[in-house]
Amino acid sequence: MVATTAAQASPQRSGLRPVRPRRDLAAIADLIEVSFADALDAGGRSMLREMRMMANANPLIWLVARLGGAFPPLGGYVWVADGQVAGNVSIAPAGYGKGFVIANVAVYPAFRRQGIARQLMRAALQDVAQRGRFAVLQVDADNHAARRLYDTLG
Repeated sequence: MVATTAAQASPQRSGLRPVRPRRDLAAIADLIEVSFADALDAGGRSMLREMRMMANANPLIWLVARLGGAFPPLGGYVWVADGQVAGNVSIAPAGYGKGFVIANVAVYPAFRRQGIARQLMRAALQDVAQRGRFAVLQVDADNHAARRLYDTLG
């Protein structure tokens, strides 16, 4: 008989992993709300409501929404700390050419300055590069920390 350790049997508790939309959507909405609270307009708040609604939808609703184009493909990565989403980067088709939009690069304040955003961005950039496509990134001109990070990543 072979015994397994708790670490082998338990799911990933910390680190980088791809987004699992049905599992992660509500946590990503919460993170976006905290991280971008000062910049959210009515459209942003509406998006958060829709994300939370979809997080609670049954699989058939997900299928219908995806087939009808009401819910764009959601990709990206999350950083998990102690089993909870601590950071996120979203990747979505840009809607023109063969590019992708990298958006919602966010890390909860308690987890900042630990290299999490850098690892999320590296994963996103590698993902886009493997697809042979280009990436578009939008950042607030006053977000100096984010701009420094993006500058160091090229």
